[in-house]
Amino acid sequence: MRGVQVHDAYLVAAMRVHGITNLLTFNVGDFASYPGITAVHPQDIEPEQTPEETLPQQKTEN
Repeated sequence: MRGVQVHDAYLVAAMRVHGITNLLTFNVGDFASYPGITAVHPQDIEPEQTPEETLPQQKTEN
C-alpha cells in the first residue's frame, strides 16, 4: 500500500473509529475494497425537495 492508498486507509480507519459508514467521494472505486464502507459519487445524490416544492401549486387569478 502506497501514496493515496495510505491516505484512504487512514480515512477509513477514522471513519470506523467514529462509526461513520457513508462517504461522499469522486473516487468511489478507491473504497470498494473496504467492507462496511459505502462510497457515493456526488452525481448519484438526488437533491431534496423543499416543502414548497412538495405542495401542489395553487393557481392565482388575475
